[in-house]
Amino acid sequence: MTKTIMILAIAAALVAGSIATGTIAFAAPQPNTPADFFASFSENFESADSFFDVFFDTTVDTEENSVVIAAEIARAIAAEAVLASDLAQEIADRIADVDVEEARALAAEAVLASDLAQEIADRIADVDAEEARALAAEAVLASDLVQEIADRIADVDAEEARALAVEAVLASDLAQEIADRIADVDAEEAARIAADNALATDIAAIGPHFSGNHADLTNVLSNQHHIRYTNTEAVAAVGPLTTNTNAATICGNGKFLNGDGTCDPGTSFTTTGFVTANIVEGGTQVKSLGPNDGRLCFLTVVGFRDIDSQFEDARCLARVDPNDSTKMILVAFADDDASAVCTAKCIKFR
Repeated sequence: MTKTIMILAIAAALVAGSIATGTIAFAAPQPNTPADFFASFSENFESADSFFDVFFDTTVDTEENSVVIAAEIARAIAAEAVLASDLAQEIADRIADVDVEEARALAAEAVLASDLAQEIADRIADVDAEEARALAAEAVLASDLVQEIADRIADVDAEEARALAVEAVLASDLAQEIADRIADVDAEEAARIAADNALATDIAAIGPHFSGNHADLTNVLSNQHHIRYTNTEAVAAVGPLTTNTNAATICGNGKFLNGDGTCDPGTSFTTTGFVTANIVEGGTQVKSLGPNDGRLCFLTVVGFRDIDSQFEDARCLARVDPNDSTKMILVAFADDDASAVCTAKCIKFR
């Protein structure tokens, strides 16, 4: 019995080693496999009686061993048959699962393809609709822009025509005003020249002035003769002067007695030329009237135009320069569309 166990152990080890190295496969019973193997095995050791006689110096019960090995082979074949059946069933189940999954995937893909086609169609329709809307809106905008441009051109043309007409009227009025002022100045100049000539004629008619020398007196009667006093004698005779009344008595009306005893011929004056400032449709113009040396400056001509509301204003001023009190100025001012023409002159007293 011990030998039988040992033989089975060695056979099992040999079979296990063959299975591990892939030299033996238990798929189905094949001819000349278990019994022939062990028969061949037994035959190989006939010269030495048995396997254990060689190694262990004992006797092998080959019949009993063959029964055990056959039983093991049968068990293994049965187990392999069960495994083969389970494997076949597993393969069939997996194939069925794959078929089901394939069917499901194909159905899902068909739905997705249909949804994608519908989505593409919907997006194309949306884009087409947006394109049509945008084109219509752009057409309206283009039409509105063309109309707006035409309206603005018409407005500019109308404003240009109005401005040209107003400017023509202003130019005509200005030319007329300048002509009128020139005529006035020419007339004033002619009047002054005529007056100066008349005055020169009158002076010439009076004759030469009295030189002041007593010997130059002619046609003086004896009862009209008088004594000529020197300045010192005259002052001594009259006495100290305290007011201009005595001076007027000595020198005559309109004259003053100077500190040195001489008579002042009285006040004289000179005039400056005309200065004109002109404003058309709003603005300010300043002209110089000379130094502020005691001269009297006044307006001679003032003209205003288009002061047609309570909010419009125009002024002419002959005054001391507010920025420099040593100067006299003429100021012409007009706001909005008002116009002003201002002319002034000055008188300087000596």
